[in-house]
Amino acid sequence: MQVRAIVDPACMTTSYKQKPPNGEYDVIVIGSGIGGLAAAAALAKHADMRVLVLERHWTAGGLTQSFSRPGYEWDVGVHYVGEVGGDGPLRKPFEQLTEGRLAWAPLPDIYDSVHIGDRVFDLPSGRKRFATSLSEKFPSERRAIERFVELIEDCRRASAAFFTAQALPPKLGAKVGGPLRDAFSAYAAKTTAEVVWSLTSDPVLRAVLTAHFGNYATPPRESSFAVHAGVVGNFIDGAWFPIGGAGAIARAFEPTIEAAGGAIYVSAEVEQVLAPDGVARGVRMIDGRELRAPLVISDAGVSTTFNRLLPNPTPPKLGPSHAHACLYLGFAASDEELGLRGTNMWMYPDENHDENCARFYEDPDARIPFVYASFPSAKDPSFRDRHPGHATVDLLTVARWEWFERWADR
Repeated sequence: MQVRAIVDPACMTTSYKQKPPNGEYDVIVIGSGIGGLAAAAALAKHADMRVLVLERHWTAGGLTQSFSRPGYEWDVGVHYVGEVGGDGPLRKPFEQLTEGRLAWAPLPDIYDSVHIGDRVFDLPSGRKRFATSLSEKFPSERRAIERFVELIEDCRRASAAFFTAQALPPKLGAKVGGPLRDAFSAYAAKTTAEVVWSLTSDPVLRAVLTAHFGNYATPPRESSFAVHAGVVGNFIDGAWFPIGGAGAIARAFEPTIEAAGGAIYVSAEVEQVLAPDGVARGVRMIDGRELRAPLVISDAGVSTTFNRLLPNPTPPKLGPSHAHACLYLGFAASDEELGLRGTNMWMYPDENHDENCARFYEDPDARIPFVYASFPSAKDPSFRDRHPGHATVDLLTVARWEWFERWADR
């Protein structure tokens, strides 16, 4: 059986250097990551706005993009996505904004396996099965595991109330938003370690319950439990991968944006937001060209937006996030020949996540604190048709930006 991506894999974006945009736009979006694309598609589809998306890279999609070499293709940031199957809460927004052009393939029932030294802990889909599977490995810790799942769900419900409050008009939000924000704020103020350590004293169970910190590169004693709960809860009912590879996501959004007269431009670097009276009125490109629109949305990240794009930089209090390093492997053999499946592997040398990360950050020659192995070719059923007889693997770990800063401008 052949399974193909719904969207033609050919790039449909326009190069700014070859054909700069002209005409009037209702909105300018800086950056084409998933946030920028979703905002652009929503405004195009539901407000009939003409949206111009400006991406400095030569490929649209941000961390949803993929890249290829003859016979191979790798994803750079989308390794698996939760809540897009069945009646998952993310399924309808994706269907709405891509108008059904994006299809998803489920990962195996065991979507993650956590390796702590020589011990392996499988994480199956479903809250009850997640708890049961771990309870079989830690029979005396059943209540702690069940309580962990309960807290994940409580935090995620609280996050829904929090973001509802954030979406209210300012005056209404000031009056009634406080109680909606309180529960989530309390979870956000606690570290992942504080919450998990309060549930169990078993060091290996602690390591398993916090193993997903690798998704956001911040170890348990530094990370917010609200972030950890969001990640664990996103996958706890199973995971999926876009058919056609991660790059299919951006390609699926583009027709929605174009249907309202908008466009996505690549190799289009914004130098500054134009705000002569304190209100954004457009952008100045790196070549000096000025593009005007009554609404400007930045999807370039907090640091870039406040430190580089605004006319009067106001550095945010947040520091830079931790980074990842990734090794991309390609094999001239099929997944079946190599025995590769779609289950992700989280491999840790031992249960000391925080100590191992701290040691590695100080000395990059120290033992790597973890390796995450992803198998994009095995996750995407269309890969074998597009690249027969080949397979791909991603290996990730944490890193520090300073190690690579010398090559920033190359």
